[in-house]
Amino acid sequence: MGDSTNRALTAPELAERWNVTPQALAQWRARNDGPPFLKLGKSVRYRMADVVAHEEAHLSRGGR
Repeated sequence: MGDSTNRALTAPELAERWNVTPQALAQWRARNDGPPFLKLGKSVRYRMADVVAHEEAHLSRGGR
Protein backbone atom coordinates (compact mmCIF):
# COMPACT_ATOMS: atom_id res chain seq x y z
CA MET A 1 0.00 0.00 0.00
CA GLY A 2 1.10 3.53 -0.74
CA ASP A 3 1.52 6.53 1.47
CA SER A 4 -1.85 8.02 2.44
CA THR A 5 -0.67 11.44 1.19
CA ASN A 6 -0.50 9.94 -2.31
CA ARG A 7 -4.16 8.90 -2.19
CA ALA A 8 -6.60 10.74 -4.43
CA LEU A 9 -10.17 11.35 -3.30
CA THR A 10 -13.18 11.37 -5.58
CA ALA A 11 -15.52 14.35 -5.42
CA PRO A 12 -18.10 12.36 -3.39
CA GLU A 13 -15.37 11.29 -0.94
CA LEU A 14 -14.17 14.86 -0.47
CA ALA A 15 -17.76 16.10 -0.20
CA GLU A 16 -18.35 13.62 2.61
CA ARG A 17 -15.10 14.60 4.36
CA TRP A 18 -16.11 18.29 4.29
CA ASN A 19 -19.85 17.74 4.74
CA VAL A 20 -20.71 19.56 1.50
CA THR A 21 -22.40 18.36 -1.66
CA PRO A 22 -20.49 17.17 -4.73
CA GLN A 23 -22.34 19.98 -6.54
CA ALA A 24 -20.70 22.53 -4.23
CA LEU A 25 -17.30 21.13 -5.18
CA ALA A 26 -18.25 21.38 -8.88
CA GLN A 27 -19.19 25.03 -8.38
CA TRP A 28 -15.87 25.70 -6.65
CA ARG A 29 -14.00 24.04 -9.52
CA ALA A 30 -15.88 26.22 -12.04
CA ARG A 31 -14.89 29.35 -10.06
CA ASN A 32 -11.29 28.18 -9.47
CA ASP A 33 -11.96 27.98 -5.74
CA GLY A 34 -11.18 25.05 -3.51
CA PRO A 35 -8.19 22.75 -3.66
CA PRO A 36 -6.35 21.86 -6.87
CA PHE A 37 -7.81 18.85 -8.65
CA LEU A 38 -6.90 16.33 -11.30
CA LYS A 39 -9.14 15.91 -14.32
CA LEU A 40 -8.61 12.47 -15.84
CA GLY A 41 -11.06 12.12 -18.69
CA LYS A 42 -14.41 12.74 -17.04
CA SER A 43 -13.10 11.77 -13.60
CA VAL A 44 -12.14 14.38 -11.02
CA ARG A 45 -9.73 13.51 -8.23
CA TYR A 46 -8.29 15.51 -5.34
CA ARG A 47 -4.83 14.58 -4.08
CA MET A 48 -4.86 14.14 -0.31
CA ALA A 49 -1.79 16.37 0.08
CA ASP A 50 -3.65 19.19 -1.72
CA VAL A 51 -6.78 18.64 0.39
CA VAL A 52 -4.78 18.82 3.62
CA ALA A 53 -2.88 21.91 2.43
CA HIS A 54 -6.19 23.61 1.55
CA GLU A 55 -7.61 22.74 4.97
CA GLU A 56 -4.54 24.10 6.74
CA ALA A 57 -4.64 27.30 4.67
CA HIS A 58 -8.21 27.88 5.85
CA LEU A 59 -7.76 27.20 9.56
CA SER A 60 -9.47 29.74 11.75
CA ARG A 61 -8.24 30.78 15.17
CA GLY A 62 -11.63 32.24 16.07
CA GLY A 63 -12.54 35.85 16.37
CA ARG A 64 -13.55 37.84 13.32
